[in-house]
Amino acid sequence: MDYSLISTTPFFAHIQFSGRFNNSEVTWNAKIQTLKSITPKKSNIGLRQFINISTNNSNLMDISIGLNVKFISKPEILKTIIMITNYKNLKMGLHEYGELYFFT
Repeated sequence: MDYSLISTTPFFAHIQFSGRFNNSEVTWNAKIQTLKSITPKKSNIGLRQFINISTNNSNLMDISIGLNVKFISKPEILKTIIMITNYKNLKMGLHEYGELYFFT
């Protein structure tokens, strides 16, 4: 599974990889992060895992993915690529899924 790693921290990864969207070849410009890293400190805000897709240009698709994992490492990156490439009904916009998670 080929991808280009743009930047990474233990809680975030910016990658690019090839795939399909609406029956067209695209490059996914993906930003993957842990839910805990985007939750404000000492807040009572709950978050669900999410995928948010927007267009950058005709062949570059921006996608943000929030996951309830402790760290973003190579296994999480590879699982995310598999999830995106295998999902047949991806649509533009924000899609939340799973239970609500609270971090204190």
